[in-house]
Amino acid sequence: MIYFVVMSLVALLSPIYKRGLLLFQNISSSKVIRNQGKLIYFSLFTIILVCICGLRSIKIGLDTPQYYFLFRDVDKTGNLFKSLTEVKTEWGFVLYEYIISLFGNYYVFLFITAVITIVPVMWIIYKYSKIPWLSIVLFILFGYFTFYMSGLRQAIAMSFCIIAFHYSNQNKLLKYLIFISIAFLFHQTAIIFLPIYWMKRIQLNKYVIAGTIALIGLSFVLRGIIYNLLMTFSRIDYSGAEDAGGIRMFISMLFFIVLGFIMLEKIKKDEITRSLLYMMIIGAVLWPILSIGRAATFRLFYYFHIFIILYSANLAMSIKKIEYRNLVIILFLVIGVAYFVTQIVLKKLNVYPFDFFWEVPVNFNTLRHSWE
Repeated sequence: MIYFVVMSLVALLSPIYKRGLLLFQNISSSKVIRNQGKLIYFSLFTIILVCICGLRSIKIGLDTPQYYFLFRDVDKTGNLFKSLTEVKTEWGFVLYEYIISLFGNYYVFLFITAVITIVPVMWIIYKYSKIPWLSIVLFILFGYFTFYMSGLRQAIAMSFCIIAFHYSNQNKLLKYLIFISIAFLFHQTAIIFLPIYWMKRIQLNKYVIAGTIALIGLSFVLRGIIYNLLMTFSRIDYSGAEDAGGIRMFISMLFFIVLGFIMLEKIKKDEITRSLLYMMIIGAVLWPILSIGRAATFRLFYYFHIFIILYSANLAMSIKKIEYRNLVIILFLVIGVAYFVTQIVLKKLNVYPFDFFWEVPVNFNTLRHSWE
């Protein structure tokens, strides 16, 4: 219920940063007022999302209890060198856990992690989304907000990749590589994001369309070989991974790409939207390869697919006629709601119904016996 309340507030309060009806994007207020309203709007919902994610019960999220034991093992050793050598996760994450364990417990760890993961997403929406409320709602509907309550290591890695995306757009290679490296220290799969800096140099034309079709077909043919190669970067395959979403996610993504190709002339003039379209193309090429594995390995796809929250908004804004634009926005929302209901609400992902940590006291001894 809490997810639907937040999404409703995100949409209904959107006039805070732009006056007018809910869906149209005409500007009738001064630039100063719009900037102030936008800052207030984003600050409010950043705080709300961080609090929901960071103050959740330990039972919310499939991997949240498992991360408790990783945190406990680091805290138990009291020795950084021992933790780095004995705990079988990336040492950047171990160091992160160790520093927090010096002054806080697991609930402090969850809250700080929520800040580190949610703030970059809201920041990138603030900077690049042309319909911010839609991007925030799709961030929830496509399951990324709930994923951030479970796959903590990759969520942190994805957040650093999101920051790296910004520096890619700024043509700041050194900063881009620094944030990719930090992401790699938390989850080695982040290395898959490395080529993005150079992808934006490719001109968007009919050859890209033909190449996209060819690469998707090739990924189906060679998916077994490429899958085994990619899995060399994944150290842990979780037994309780969430459902990947299946063919419906792939079809919806192809639909988004086709819409982009239809509006090719408009998109190729917009460098950011062009870069986002390339993200969707990479995701579509990866899907056939990763879908043959377990859901945890499918998470490699998330590094690119998460940018659909920006791409959808910018794609909709490239449509001049307000009636058609609103129709496309509604279609995006319908796809998102269908995904959220079938893949989040109805699946056993331990994120619905939602509980805060003070609502459901946890017996850690009982939890230990059930997970170890």
